[in-house]
Amino acid sequence: MERRLKISIIIPVYNVADYITDCLQSVMRQTYQGAIECILVDDCGTDDSIAIAEQLIADYKGVVSFRILHHDRNRGLSAARNTGTAAASGEYIFYLDSDDYLSDDCIEVLTKPLQEKEYDMVVGDYETFGGECLLFLSAKEGENVGNTLRNSMLWKEIYVMAWNKLISTQFIKEFGILFKEGIIHEDELWHWYLSCLIRSCFVIKQTTLFYRIRGNGIIGNIQTNSIQAAISMRKIVIEIVDTPWANVEAYHPAINSYILYLYQKAISYSLKNDYKEIKSFYYIIHHKWKYNPIKLFISGKINLREVKRHLYFGLPSWLGWIYLQIKFLRNRYLN
Repeated sequence: MERRLKISIIIPVYNVADYITDCLQSVMRQTYQGAIECILVDDCGTDDSIAIAEQLIADYKGVVSFRILHHDRNRGLSAARNTGTAAASGEYIFYLDSDDYLSDDCIEVLTKPLQEKEYDMVVGDYETFGGECLLFLSAKEGENVGNTLRNSMLWKEIYVMAWNKLISTQFIKEFGILFKEGIIHEDELWHWYLSCLIRSCFVIKQTTLFYRIRGNGIIGNIQTNSIQAAISMRKIVIEIVDTPWANVEAYHPAINSYILYLYQKAISYSLKNDYKEIKSFYYIIHHKWKYNPIKLFISGKINLREVKRHLYFGLPSWLGWIYLQIKFLRNRYLN
């Protein structure tokens, strides 16, 4: 007998008047025969996004159940997703950004593996438009479990973005996996917790979401908010370094790779702007994380390329810090 799981689609809404129609109409066109509830979270934008959504919902005659929840003030994407998560009544949650849209069979495709077996997560592939995205779904198709799954996520073979994934509501609530409020790149920390705790996943190499890259979106504005982005990345790295999962396997190659990936992103935001952030990151990685590429190379846990990229972490701290200061000055004044 076919299982008819209830799916909760959560859509934060903030200043997306030009895109909300495409997004909601793609939800309304879903071919899935089970129950779908769509929870819109009004995050107090300044345009008429919510008015457009209300009119679309009022004119809609289909089977998808729509609800709109209202914040009393703008609280950001993380808070909006958390509000929707708390209100969700479906067995699985699907996060959708309000400037993206779904394939007509998105939910139908993603629920198919759940007819045979329960998974903590089912993830589909996506296509971009309006720009180029560098994160791809390169994990093997089909079932992924255990350490293979964790490594796949930490090596970013499963993209870090929260959207386009069916995630078990029970799993989310069992481990309290919410989004950190007040930071940029909230998906990075969320992905880290997910990577450490997830037990099973099914990967589907079929496009189920269309991701819009726009110049005035959060990602498009990163360079103009590079200080804020660097500070957010530092907070994320500190939280990751302090988690017990990181400390248990402090030199696990995949964990090192993920932390250094975040570090590289943070440094790229800081090099031309903020000397204090450079120093802060150096302290976290060198003294708190105790990352030493030379020792890791000798033990066979990383290759020579990684040693060359991060050699200054294997130097005495004062010498490595001098190297980073020189690098900062070159980026600030010569580029």
